[in-house]
Amino acid sequence: MADPIPVTQTVTLTKSGSNWANAAEGFAERDAALEEPSYRTLPASGLDLYTEVKSQVDADTLKIVRSWNDWYDCEDYMNKRSTQNKELTTQNWAKLGWTVSEDIERT
Repeated sequence: MADPIPVTQTVTLTKSGSNWANAAEGFAERDAALEEPSYRTLPASGLDLYTEVKSQVDADTLKIVRSWNDWYDCEDYMNKRSTQNKELTTQNWAKLGWTVSEDIERT
């Protein structure tokens, strides 16, 4: 079996004009948007596959950094998410006023 290839997934979420007082307020608004089923993403099975740090960048931008133990687990999660949402996730978030970007890099 090959050695694991760790990767870092960074998700940046911006909602212009939000002016959140803190990260908890911003993530609460994000979580409320997730209540609409078409905006959900699949949770990774076995949450021990990565660690996650959530933070607030500024008054209207949030960041989630996931450190995956192995690229293959991250890729599996991304493929399931893409299939479930038929690649409409970014468009769905945009309809709600959010801009979402994602970056994955080998660490």
